[in-house]
Amino acid sequence: MNAQEILDECAALYTLPGPPKDFGERTVSDRFEPAAVPTLITNATIWTGNNNGTEVIHGGEIFLEGGLIKYVGDRVPSHFTTNNRVRSINAQLAWVTPAIVDMHSHLGVDSAPNLAGSADTNSMKALIQPWLRSLDGIDTHDESYPLSISGGIATALILPGSADAIGGQAFIIKLRDTKDRTPLSRVLEPPYSLLNGTRVDPTIPPRWRHMKHATGENPSTWYQGTRYNEARKLKLEQDAYCAKAQAHQWTGLPAQIPKNLKWEALVDVLRGRVKVNCHIYETTDFTSMVGLTNEFEFSIAAFHHAHEAYLVPETIKKVWGGVTPGVAVFATNARYKREAYRGTEFAPKILHEHGIPIAVKSDHSILDSRFLLISSKFAALRKALKGGLQGEIGQWYKAVAEGKIPLVVDVAKADHIATLLELKAEVDEYTGKSLRLTLTHATEAHLLAKQIAAAGPDVGVVLRPARQYPTVWDQKRVLPGPPLSAQSSVGVLTDANVTVAIGIEEGWQARNTRFDLAWAALEANGTLSRTEALAMGSSNLETLLGLEPQTDLVAYRGGDVFDLSSRVAAIISPARGFVDLI
Repeated sequence: MNAQEILDECAALYTLPGPPKDFGERTVSDRFEPAAVPTLITNATIWTGNNNGTEVIHGGEIFLEGGLIKYVGDRVPSHFTTNNRVRSINAQLAWVTPAIVDMHSHLGVDSAPNLAGSADTNSMKALIQPWLRSLDGIDTHDESYPLSISGGIATALILPGSADAIGGQAFIIKLRDTKDRTPLSRVLEPPYSLLNGTRVDPTIPPRWRHMKHATGENPSTWYQGTRYNEARKLKLEQDAYCAKAQAHQWTGLPAQIPKNLKWEALVDVLRGRVKVNCHIYETTDFTSMVGLTNEFEFSIAAFHHAHEAYLVPETIKKVWGGVTPGVAVFATNARYKREAYRGTEFAPKILHEHGIPIAVKSDHSILDSRFLLISSKFAALRKALKGGLQGEIGQWYKAVAEGKIPLVVDVAKADHIATLLELKAEVDEYTGKSLRLTLTHATEAHLLAKQIAAAGPDVGVVLRPARQYPTVWDQKRVLPGPPLSAQSSVGVLTDANVTVAIGIEEGWQARNTRFDLAWAALEANGTLSRTEALAMGSSNLETLLGLEPQTDLVAYRGGDVFDLSSRVAAIISPARGFVDLI
């Protein structure tokens, strides 16, 4: 028996994870690739993340060396760049932002392309498997590494799936390639035991471990299968052993501390050395999980998916340990199964207001972590309108930016409409001309009627369909019109002096346009003249779509264009070169 080794091992059991004392003084990252040269980025628009995310440095500089960011600010001090190997990059005022950390990903274990031989998200061998490690299943040939990197993702927490109540241990990885080409070489701060099998210095704080738990539909049971009782028994045995060793009561003491490879990770959970990430949806499961943490005295780092978390924020705060867990949510992905039915895109705001930390994640490959959804679409549009495309398509976008032809955008959500208005203002300032912007669908445009009008006469709306319906979430905030609301979308927009037209969803609906115009005029409660109503299906539409005016005339008998009793009597069409008497 080596008494000192036992005492060191016992001391290590009670050491909580954290960085080494000299962590802030390091000059080289432990993941540094020697082939990487020092890099100076100049003339950049830098979003630093400081001041609650509001700080932006215009024309700033960044210096990187040894795998670390050595400086961010207006001008890099000269002593940083004396190395003649420094590579300089002029960002030309392009944005430089912190890279994105995806807190919930299955990249590498649910790899692309999807093949049975590389599917390692879940193990169906048992319900409780804390000994499994996502690291052992990470596929370095996953095609989505460069795709996710191109979307700004640099780091991801690779979780086991949620088919098991305890699916195993998770690992944080960097997505970039390494010279070793191994899964381990991608791991961020790997546990020391992974590097050489032992702790080099037992006085150094261990590194954080991570684990996946799951509740609800995916694992069919929870409490009966936790095995935390087994882990607690082992922990108590270790505590009793170490108490005797530290009291130097060696007589009759076994030569080794009690261990069990199956449950050692759960014991570390109970010792506060593992960040537990819990797949969860419903309020009833939050209640059960919070109760479990208090019974066995362990904390939760984050609840994932958590579609009903916004309903029970105070329950979440009762997790054992006194530290409120974070909540990692989808931005908009909800209602894909019963558990997710009550999800809302406003959950992050509600939870933030209750003091609960929020992260938005992808669950890659459920959602491709490459794309920042709507933001990436606006970024692409901004690039095109500011001369970022070449060739024939670049010429078309140049014509759009200069107001020669209209930009017609299919958009429903008010938030997205607001961003388009900001984009128009930015492009107008850049070109010195006025971009013609037509918003079609425009379901929630009534919420921004004043802002649309203020953007100028070159912005208009094509309501499609004429009578709005909340078909999808982005169309949720419809203005139904009388008798449910005093005004209709047409009325609100025309009152604000916005140019409005009416469109159709399918070709067969064109024949009913005149009746839709009559309906729109009636719902406007007398604020629309018959001429203005007719313009919404004719001249306004031509203007908003950039069409040449059509001078066709139609004669009716038995009433006018808006009457159900009227019938077409004659058509005079200079555009088509005929007169038709019916």
